[in-house]
Amino acid sequence: MTDMMAEIAAFDGRTAKIVGPARSGKTEALLRRAAAAVAAGCAPEDILIETSTAEAARVVLEAAVAAGAP
Repeated sequence: MTDMMAEIAAFDGRTAKIVGPARSGKTEALLRRAAAAVAAGCAPEDILIETSTAEAARVVLEAAVAAGAP
């Protein structure tokens, strides 16, 4: 995990906007943040992750399904 990903995963604010070039780890960082939020007691259905590409959305959906999200 990069320092940026660790910083995002530890972020405890309500909204996080991650900006960066393609293949920089934005989607992975958001997934780690969501996992940290769930681990801290946030209900998964209360989490919204928006992506700017269909590929990133597919990755998020696959990760959610793999984690057991409905």
